[in-house]
Amino acid sequence: MDANLGASSLGSVVTSLAVILALLAVTGFVLRRLRGGVWPGAAQRGRIEIVAARQIGWQSSLLIVEADGARFLVGAGRNGLTTIGPLTKPAPPPETTV
Repeated sequence: MDANLGASSLGSVVTSLAVILALLAVTGFVLRRLRGGVWPGAAQRGRIEIVAARQIGWQSSLLIVEADGARFLVGAGRNGLTTIGPLTKPAPPPETTV
């Protein structure tokens, strides 16, 4: 009789753990969905995107970042990010030679 009691107790613990993990997964999914982070393009407003990046040193790079339709030149290095300034017009595409 003690073996049946132990098995049912173990089954109860496993079932409880499965329910708790499922609730955590559902809560995480709902929170990400509310913030617009589950599917790409779900939240177009307030989107930040790296348009271009160029390595200029061992641990330094320049980035063109677009945020809410405005573009900025940003420097990235060992000490973090620095906004260099806004870009007023897009750069012309490079000329190709045939």
